[in-house]
Amino acid sequence: MMKSKGGQISTGPIKSILLNFQRQPLNQHMKSDGMMKPDLSRGNRRHHRSSTVLVLLMFLISAMPISSASDGSDHGDQDLMPAQDVVAIFDSANEVTTISWRNIKTANTNPDIFEDLWDATYHVYRYSEPINATNIASALFIDSVPACDQSVLGANPNDCKGEDGRHPGHNLVYQIPAGVAGEFYYAIQTEDKNGVMNFNPTASSTTDGIDETTSPVRSPFNVEAEYNPITGQTTISWINYNVLALDGATINSTGLDAYSINVWLTDEAITRETGPSLNFGSVNIGGDLLATLSPGTNEYVYTIPPSTSNRVSYYSVTYNLPNFSTPGEVYHDTRFLSNNNMEEGIIEDNTPPSHVTGVSASFQGFSNGTGTTTVTWDENPSESNEVYQVWVSATSFNNTTNQGVRKIADVLESGLAEGTFAYALPIGTLGDAVYCVVIVDQYGRSDTEVNPQSCSTPVQENAFANWVAEPTNIVGEYLGDGKTRISWTDQVGAEGETYTVWRANYQVSAGEWQAQEDLMTMKCQVPDGVQECIFDVTYDGIGVVPPQITSHYFVTSKARYGLNMAEFEYRGLDNNHVVVIEDIKAPNKVIMSNFQISSQDKTLELSWQRPQEPQGTVSVYRNLGTPFTDLNSVYYIDDPGWELVESDIAIPSDGVYQTYMMDLEDGVQRVAWYAVIVTDEYNNSDTELYVGTGSNTQEVNEDTLGPDINFRLLDENNVKVESTSLTKGDYTIRVEASENLATEPMINITSSSGESISAGIQRMALVASNAENPDKGPEYAFSLDITSSIDAGNILIEISLDDVYNNGRVHLYENFSIDGQSPKIVIYSPSSSSEGSKYLYGNDIKLVGGITDDVEIASAKVKFLRNYGTSSSVNEPWRNVTGLVKSEDNREWAFEMEYASGNFEYGSHQVTVRAIDVAGNEMEFSVVFVVDWCRHREDGITVCEYENPVAEEPETIYLEPSYSDAPYTIVWAVSGVSFFSIIVAAIVIITAMSAPKKKKTTDEEEDNWMSEFIGTSAEPDMDAITNTQSKEQAKPASNDEDEDDPFDTVNKLERKTRPKKQEIVEEEEDDDDDDDDFGFDDDDGAMEAPKKRPRKRPAARKPASRKVAKRKAVKRDDD
Repeated sequence: MMKSKGGQISTGPIKSILLNFQRQPLNQHMKSDGMMKPDLSRGNRRHHRSSTVLVLLMFLISAMPISSASDGSDHGDQDLMPAQDVVAIFDSANEVTTISWRNIKTANTNPDIFEDLWDATYHVYRYSEPINATNIASALFIDSVPACDQSVLGANPNDCKGEDGRHPGHNLVYQIPAGVAGEFYYAIQTEDKNGVMNFNPTASSTTDGIDETTSPVRSPFNVEAEYNPITGQTTISWINYNVLALDGATINSTGLDAYSINVWLTDEAITRETGPSLNFGSVNIGGDLLATLSPGTNEYVYTIPPSTSNRVSYYSVTYNLPNFSTPGEVYHDTRFLSNNNMEEGIIEDNTPPSHVTGVSASFQGFSNGTGTTTVTWDENPSESNEVYQVWVSATSFNNTTNQGVRKIADVLESGLAEGTFAYALPIGTLGDAVYCVVIVDQYGRSDTEVNPQSCSTPVQENAFANWVAEPTNIVGEYLGDGKTRISWTDQVGAEGETYTVWRANYQVSAGEWQAQEDLMTMKCQVPDGVQECIFDVTYDGIGVVPPQITSHYFVTSKARYGLNMAEFEYRGLDNNHVVVIEDIKAPNKVIMSNFQISSQDKTLELSWQRPQEPQGTVSVYRNLGTPFTDLNSVYYIDDPGWELVESDIAIPSDGVYQTYMMDLEDGVQRVAWYAVIVTDEYNNSDTELYVGTGSNTQEVNEDTLGPDINFRLLDENNVKVESTSLTKGDYTIRVEASENLATEPMINITSSSGESISAGIQRMALVASNAENPDKGPEYAFSLDITSSIDAGNILIEISLDDVYNNGRVHLYENFSIDGQSPKIVIYSPSSSSEGSKYLYGNDIKLVGGITDDVEIASAKVKFLRNYGTSSSVNEPWRNVTGLVKSEDNREWAFEMEYASGNFEYGSHQVTVRAIDVAGNEMEFSVVFVVDWCRHREDGITVCEYENPVAEEPETIYLEPSYSDAPYTIVWAVSGVSFFSIIVAAIVIITAMSAPKKKKTTDEEEDNWMSEFIGTSAEPDMDAITNTQSKEQAKPASNDEDEDDPFDTVNKLERKTRPKKQEIVEEEEDDDDDDDDFGFDDDDGAMEAPKKRPRKRPAARKPASRKVAKRKAVKRDDD
């Protein structure tokens, strides 16, 4: 089989390994978008290098002569007519595979086999595996092809032979579906004239697969278009790809790679073949590319150009996909595989048809009061499947959208020269009518403009001759409250009529009304079916309204009579009259009098002058706002804010005043307005409100709430106390009342134990009346003195007040407590230095103590004053006490803290503990203690650095060495010796091995001198420590002795556990003596001495230091 990428050829049994290798140069894997990309991993590169050698070898083998099934001969049983030389070629550009084959050339045993090809059929199959007789049933059926078309080739059966150009062979092009990536095989099955299926895999199939890789669909789905002839717009809609895509397979809708949408319009259906020819340039409305839309858009409304007539339009939608397959390029899927193109176009036509002519109308009435109007017109022969609309109005019109125009019929074309429509008029039709005819073409296009030639002349229609054009059974009634009701029975024979009620001062005749229309006044108008009208009665006369009014009412009807807006009003005034006696005069207003408020009963009594309406009632209203803001305005009881308190209060028959008592709400303090309205027996009332003397309103100050106060507790500095726990001191209780009081407030202050702190109930003093300040009430004060003799505990402050309306109120304040005592502190440790105690280095100093308070402890802190009593004292900051153990009531605290004595210099120090209770009472307690460093001398005397310090040694004077002094001389010598270090090292090794006990050299004496200098003695020199000397040491030294080694090691004590030859311990060049142990063996755990500033030593020798553990005292020999 022969294959190639982008034009692969698949033959029968021929195999070419070289081309097969070219077809698959690298291992590939599928991208998420269905595209293939090479796998260039390191492992594959190694595999490809080895594969290259193998391929070259196989290529040499393939060059050897082999038998081929495509040698031009037939294969299989020719009597079964198997397809021969099946070849499949895949075109990657067009994503199609072309399958070609030929007919058999020769016959086997059947001489009529070529004639049988006329009735034979080839069936083409495709499968992902080599096709054989077993799996061909599972293969995909592609198409069927006649083996030999007699109608094309003629009646000679030899023309069906697949040789010598007799039969041209077969070629079938199969479009590969989108998103395919794999290897496929093709086979041809032969069906003879009897319907028997024959298949020879060897002769009629491809033995090697062909790679078929197609791009996945990246386009919208299901494009639809709908044209609206009314608006002249086409709506194109679709389903976007991301709506149906699986997770991870969507296309970018944001960023630089975001897709955009192209909407196309063409005059023929776009196919896969014509799709690549689309012009993706600038949008050209009316051209191919209509619009480019943003991501997510799923609809586009396109207005077709004017004067478009019977245009067939095809719409399609594609995507612009930047950087999708190639960076810097825009990918377009123009294969149209997702129904994103229209296979059938839609007709768009916004050119209205021509106007109808020859319109006429005629009316024919009948004896039963009905009638018919017949409308005729000339049909338009240039239109087909058109519809004729018949419109009617009471007057002429030039547009079907005019008011009063209505459509009465849609008439299909008759195919005759003249169209007609008979309109049966509704019963009671009366008036003139104009009929017009408008044509609507087959696409629904019409013109609302009406040509005068398309309308008839007005036609008189009268189908109301046997009916009465007035309502009947007219009834009138005065309802009171200034309202009258007129009722009737609707007329018969009319539809959509309107009824009007008219009033006159006398019974007007029809002739008088026709001559002078203002003789009657319209009162109301209602549609049919209501049959009554209630309206306000007004007085049309001059002067004061009389107690009673005589009114004449008439009811007329304006019937629509079957035509919209073609109304006709009959004004014959035959039997539509009624007389009503009306009383619309309102009673006089009441005059409010005084009011009374009972604070004890919580009641309000209103009074007013008794109205002179014995059959009437009064109503009481209330307004809690400010209803009268402008005295120049007119106010009514219907204004917002007024609420009805009680209505229908009977008016007494005698007496000058009428009273009304009502309950007041408890616990309120407000200003309310009250109004009284009188209503007579006809429900007439004057709702206007007045303010001032002699008015029907009254302002009432409703107060059933005791006064409130603003309570403040001030300290002796007149500052408000925020804490609820009070300490001893002078306080002032100050209150501000919310309103004026009848007398001063009374105050009583008691403790929780019952003790009276205020010495009983006391009267508070007025300190400010604030009469000139409307925002403040009177202020009162009371002095409160809290002494340490008052028991601690909660206190109760009780303040009683009465306002001017005798509303009392008691205010209680229970959140205060008294705490006049400070906390108590005791420190058990450290003990005071006055008791002779001291703390030695190495020991811990424990701070142990306790705090007690009569109420509650708030906090405790501690601080140290180092070097107490000296000029170098250091006052540390306060720190919180830790190690606390608290009682449940928080009145007792115990604490224990630990400090290392080594953190203190020897001397006196002070520790102070401060405690503060919740009331702010504060107490401090201090203890002075001593820290010292002591040691025992050999003479049995204990020496302490602070109490009895050893006298300071004289300051050592250090001489500055010159370059010629010993240290530098040694450096020069060592530098010279280092030049011969290798030779000297060998000599030293040999010498050491041959004479280990030779006499000390000068170098060894110098080493011993250095050992003495750095102090290698294991025992302390007590004489040096105590600054004393023996008699031998007191003797003056001779000059000879001074010249001897001044650091002779005669008195050097060696540890018994060490070797006889003691190692020389070199001391670091650091004057810090922190590691010295004062002569005690390191194993004995001696205390570390306090750090001291190093002293300068004499240049001649290193004297004994205070840390003698590493210094050897030099004694002169008596010898």
